[in-house]
Amino acid sequence: MKCLSEDALMDFLAGQASPGDIAAIDEHLAGCTACRELVALAAGTAFSLEAATELGGPTVVVASPASALLTRGTTVGRYIVIGLVGRGGMGDVYSAFDPELNRKVALKLIKGEAERADDQARKRLLREAKAAARLSHANVVVVYDAGTIGDRVFIAMEFIEGQTLHEWVKAAPRSWQELVDAFLAAGRGLAAAHAAGLVHRDFKPHNVMVATDGTVRVMDFGLASERSEQNDVDRDGAEADRSRAALAAFPELHGTVAAAMTRTGMLVGTPAYMAPEQFRAERADERSDQFSFCVTLYEALYGQRPFAGDDVGALADSVLTGRVREAPAGSRVPKRVRRILLRGLARERAQRFPSMSDLLAELGRTPERRRRTLVVGAVVALVLLVVGAGMQRTLERPGAQCRRTSERLAGIWDITNGGTGAQRRDVLSAAFVATGAANAGETWQRVSATLDRYAQGWTRMSTESCEATRVSGEQSPEVLELRTTCLGTSLESLRALTDVFAKADRGVVDEAVNAANALPDLARCADVKALKAVTPPPRDRETRAKVEKLRKRLVEIRVLRDAGKAAVALPLGRAVVDDARAIAYKPALAEALELDCWLEEYSGMQARCRTACEQAIWAAEASRYDEIAASAVTILVGSSSGVAPDVHQRWVELARAIVERMGPGHDRIEGWLEHGIGRADLEMGDAQAAVGHFERAIALKTAAEGADHPDVSLSLNSYGNALQELGDPRRGLEMLNRATTIMEKAYGASYPFLGGVISNEGEILNALSRPKEALALFRKSLAIMDASLDPKNAWLAFPLTGFGRSLLALGRPREAVAPLERALAIRDSAETVPLPRGETRFALAQALWESGGDRARALTLAASARSEYQRVAKATNNVAEIDTWLRARKPAR
Repeated sequence: MKCLSEDALMDFLAGQASPGDIAAIDEHLAGCTACRELVALAAGTAFSLEAATELGGPTVVVASPASALLTRGTTVGRYIVIGLVGRGGMGDVYSAFDPELNRKVALKLIKGEAERADDQARKRLLREAKAAARLSHANVVVVYDAGTIGDRVFIAMEFIEGQTLHEWVKAAPRSWQELVDAFLAAGRGLAAAHAAGLVHRDFKPHNVMVATDGTVRVMDFGLASERSEQNDVDRDGAEADRSRAALAAFPELHGTVAAAMTRTGMLVGTPAYMAPEQFRAERADERSDQFSFCVTLYEALYGQRPFAGDDVGALADSVLTGRVREAPAGSRVPKRVRRILLRGLARERAQRFPSMSDLLAELGRTPERRRRTLVVGAVVALVLLVVGAGMQRTLERPGAQCRRTSERLAGIWDITNGGTGAQRRDVLSAAFVATGAANAGETWQRVSATLDRYAQGWTRMSTESCEATRVSGEQSPEVLELRTTCLGTSLESLRALTDVFAKADRGVVDEAVNAANALPDLARCADVKALKAVTPPPRDRETRAKVEKLRKRLVEIRVLRDAGKAAVALPLGRAVVDDARAIAYKPALAEALELDCWLEEYSGMQARCRTACEQAIWAAEASRYDEIAASAVTILVGSSSGVAPDVHQRWVELARAIVERMGPGHDRIEGWLEHGIGRADLEMGDAQAAVGHFERAIALKTAAEGADHPDVSLSLNSYGNALQELGDPRRGLEMLNRATTIMEKAYGASYPFLGGVISNEGEILNALSRPKEALALFRKSLAIMDASLDPKNAWLAFPLTGFGRSLLALGRPREAVAPLERALAIRDSAETVPLPRGETRFALAQALWESGGDRARALTLAASARSEYQRVAKATNNVAEIDTWLRARKPAR
C-alpha cells in the first residue's frame, strides 16, 4: 500500500474508513514510520485527561507539536549527534558519537511526560533508564547512560545495526521453527530483565532488534518498572479511574491511533499487545510481559493477532473475555506450540506459566522444533542524513574499487575459470590425480566445488564490506579495517590450502574434503561485536609486522594439520608458540597455544595438550578472545582420559560459561563442546549421560551446518556407540547407518574414517548375534582402510579385532588367529586406552584355545586382558566374563 493521502488519513481518524481500508491502513502503519508520525501528529498523540468538573467528564487536551529535531553536531551531554535514525511514540532516536569511549551509540530523547517540565516524570524516566542500565545480557540492548537535556530525558544505548523483529518477520518467509528460535532469544532477554527486578510492560515486535549478525535483543525499557516500587500511575487510584474512562470516551478510535494515545495519561503499553490486567489499569508484572510475548509470537506464527477487535473497545472486550481466535486453516504450527501460547494468553495471571523461564523451557522442549542459526534476511541501512555534494560526486570511484576485490583471488583460486586462477585449478587437479589414489578424481570434484563456494562467499563479503564504508557510509572505517583483516586471514588460509594441494600425496587426498571444510568461517568476519571485543593489534609498526608474519605462519600450520599433515605441523606449532611468547601480544599467543593444544592432543601427547590448552585459555581470557578460549576449553573437555572427575567438571563449567558469554549464533562450537563432554562421559563409563550430550551435539551441529554436514556424522557415530554401550544396539545401528550415508556422500566410498564407522556397525551386528553380516562389514572396512592407511595405524586394530570376533562366533577360530595377532601387534605399539587392548587380548586368547594353539599363551593373554579391564570402572562385566572363562580352563591339579 502507498503512503496515506490526506483524505484517507482524515477518514481513518474520523472512523469513516471501511473495515477493509482500516485493516490495510493498520498493516501499512505497522511498517511505515513516516505515516505513523503523520497519524500521531494529526491525532495529537500526547493526550492528557484532566478532570473537568463543570462538564462532568474528561477533557482532551492536545499537546504542543513534536519537539524540533536536533541537527548534526549538536551535543547532548558528552555525545555528538550524527543524524536521526527513527521517530516513534516514545521519542526520537539519533545515531551519535561518544568521544570519550570512541564508539557510536544510539541516543534516544524521550517524548511525553518529560516534555511537560514535570520534575517527577523526569525523575521516574531517569530511574527507569538507570534500572535498565543494570541489565547485562546478550539478548538485551545495553543502556550506557541517561541524563537530561533541557526538559527532556535522554538515554544513550548500544547502537544496533539491523532491523526490528517486526521488520525481520516481514522481510522474508520464515518457518515456524525459525520464528520460535528468534522469540526464544528475545524471551531470554525478558527473563533476564525479570531476574533483575524489571518488568518491561510494553513488549512488542517493534521493541526487539535483530542485529545483522542474527543476535536478537530486547530494547525500549522506557516503560519498564521495578517490581519493588509501583509507578506513579499505579500509586494513583484516580489515574486508574481516568484510564478506564478514557477507553469509554474514545470507542471510535482505531488500533493504531489508540496505540499512540496510550503512553501518556491513559494506559501504559500498546493495546494490541497488552494483558487483561493492563486494560483493567492494574499493576503489570512479569506475567503481563509473558502475555505480551505470547501475543507477539502468535502474531508472527499465524499472521494475525490472537484477539479480534477493530477498535480499542472491541479489542479490550476480546482480551478481557479471553476469546482467542482459531488457528488459520492450513497452519503448520504444531498443536503443542499452540497449547503453550494459549496458556501464556490466559485471562488470569495465575493460569499462565509461573515465569518467563518456565515458558521458555517448555517452548524450547518442543520436540518438533529444530534449532537453527538465525539468518537475517536484510540489513537496514543507517545512513548519515547530511552528505556533502562533493562526496556524492566521488561515489562511483570507490564503488568500482570495491567491485574489484575478486582480483585478490588471482593465482589462488579463480571462480571464473579464467586467467591464472584457472591454471591454478588445473595444477591442483593434476596433483590429485598424480597421487594414484583411487578416490582422487571423486575427491577433487568435491573439493573444487567447496573452494568455488568459499571464493564466491569471500568475494561477496569483501565487496559488501568495502561498499558499506566507501559508498553508503553506514560502516565506519574502523569496522572496515577489522573486517578486512579478518577476510585477509581467510584469504591467506585459502592460499596456504591450495599450496598444500599443489603438492598432494595420498594422505592429503584423504583429508582434502575435511581441509576445505575447515577453512575459516566467513561469518565471523561479519560479526562486528566479536571482532571489536578482541584486543586490537599493537600500534608500533615493528611489533605489528611481527604479529602479521606470525599469523601467516599459524595459517600455514593449521592448513597442514587440516590436510592430514599433523606430524609435520607439530614441531612447527611448538616453534611458533615460542615466537609468540617473544612478541608478547596475547591474542596471537592464544591462537598459537590453541593450535599447539590441538596438535598435541592429536599426537597423543595428553599432558602437553592440557598444558597448552590451559595456557591458551588464560591468554585468550586476557585478550577477550572468546572464540579461541571456547575452542581450547572444548579440546580440554574432550581429552579427559586420566583426568580426575572434579577437574574435568571444572573444565566443563568453564566451557559453558565462555559459550554463554559469547551469546547466540555459536551453535557449531557449542555442538563440539557437547560432543567432547559426551566422549568424556563415555570414557568414564556413563553412557546414559553421554547419549544426552551426543543428542544435543547433533541438534546444534545440524542447526549450524545442516543435517548432511560431515561434522554431524562424527557425532552420529559416537552417538551410535553410546547407545550400544547403553544396551540399545538396534538404535545404535540406525545412528551409525545415518553416519555412513552422510560420510559417504561427503567424502566418497574410499574415505578412511568411513571404514571406521563401518567397523562400528560391524561391532553392533556382532552384539546382535549377526556375525555373518558383521563379517562382511569388517571386510569392507579393512579394504577401505588398508588402501590408504599405514599398516600400523591404530585405527586398523578395530576392524581386525571385530573380524576375528565374527569368525569366533561363526565357529572358525583357526581363521580368527591371524587378524587378531595383527590387531594385537598394532595395539601393543600404538594404543594407549586399556579397554580396546583388553578386548583384543581376550579375543586372541579364545581363538588360540579353541583352535588348539598355544594354550599356555592363551591363559596368559586372558589374564593380561583381565588386568586391562580392571583399569576401567565400567568393565566389571568384562572382568567377570574372563574370570568365568579362566575357571573353566584352569588346569586340574
